[in-house]
Amino acid sequence: MNRTTTEKILDEKLWEQRNRANQEDPTVTDPELTVSAKVLDQYTSQENLTALFHNKEQAASLAKLSAELLTTYPNYPYHQPAHGVDVMRSIRALTEVIPADRMSSDQKDLLLVAAAAHDAGFEAGPPPDGYATKEHYAVSFLDEHYEPGSAEYEFMKSAIIGTIPGPKEQICRDSIQAKLLHHADLGYVWQSGGQDFLNYAMRFRVEECRKLSWREFQKLEDLFLPNYQEYLEKDMRKCGVPEEVIEQMVRQVAENRQFITNPELDEPSQEIFQDWPMAHSEELLSPRHIGKTVLTSSGVSL
Repeated sequence: MNRTTTEKILDEKLWEQRNRANQEDPTVTDPELTVSAKVLDQYTSQENLTALFHNKEQAASLAKLSAELLTTYPNYPYHQPAHGVDVMRSIRALTEVIPADRMSSDQKDLLLVAAAAHDAGFEAGPPPDGYATKEHYAVSFLDEHYEPGSAEYEFMKSAIIGTIPGPKEQICRDSIQAKLLHHADLGYVWQSGGQDFLNYAMRFRVEECRKLSWREFQKLEDLFLPNYQEYLEKDMRKCGVPEEVIEQMVRQVAENRQFITNPELDEPSQEIFQDWPMAHSEELLSPRHIGKTVLTSSGVSL
């Protein structure tokens, strides 16, 4: 269904509101609002990350680098090391369902490192001087490990720049790696459901939308989710993701919209912030495991 000009303008304002840099420091020291140290240590450990990489000879070193990058993340309710791991896992899931000729195994591993780096040095407010965006600053964390200008560096840079939010930044996502990392960055929207989705959404709200009332936040989600669903479907199709997988992803987004916008759903208490949802899954979540449906086993366990 085509959107009217008014609706498109509203979409742009919505993206601006949802992705506006928070000028206040959203650091939360209460472990119930972040992740317990025990769970975080296990989730971000080199041993845990090693299983995600394809090249078994380099897996340990790439996992070590990724773990080091995750230590540069802040202790925010949403943007924290556990989020970086989630994005890595979402990337692994997405690269398993694209056509084999779209990306080599080495490129898939580089994309995993880019996922770990995508929010490196993240802070509330504007990026440091000399960097156009937080994403450009995040790219700089790769400088010590990869030669700027090299094919590997440019591949990861294009992926990280692709996570800049908003429809007007679509030009930044003209490559398959940029599209995949962008949607992996929002993986909780199409992977989780029910209480897990609510956990992630509330973490995002506490960090970046806490000035909105609960009902205003519900309206924001009611506008954002169908907007995002449209971009998700288009991008996944361009990446060659099978139609049955796309259908599941889109269906989960629609279910999450119906769930969180339900007028009978009252504002959750802070008890919703249990330990990071994906950290307790026994195997890698993937488009094959969306909702209650399982297409095939991913063959990767953590």
